Amino acid sequence: METLIDKLVAAYDDGNARKFADCFAENAVAYEYPNRAAQTGKTEIYDYYKQVFAQFPELKTEILYRARIGNRIIDHERVRRISGGEPFDVIAIYEIENDLIVRFDLVREAKTVAANTVE
Repeated sequence: METLIDKLVAAYDDGNARKFADCFAENAVAYEYPNRAAQTGKTEIYDYYKQVFAQFPELKTEILYRARIGNRIIDHERVRRISGGEPFDVIAIYEIENDLIVRFDLVREAKTVAANTVE
């Protein structure tokens, strides 16, 4: 399971929306904390992250801590949108079935979330 999330993080750091989305099941759902379905299905996840990577081509994440509980991986990540920019922390919870992510929960610092904008 850790290998799948490592592959996802590498695609994120490379800005590769196709490889990123390929880590998700067709019916996967991405949630913004506490329980808002942000993207439903692999296609919506791909479309969203394609926009994110275009808007922030220097986007990088650093894994600060990882835990595994059953079929879930929980990462504490530090994200930078631009090189040298102010980082922010997120908690990412990945639920995995059949070697694909079926649910992705993202908990961000409140100041990083803006309504109706690509994060």
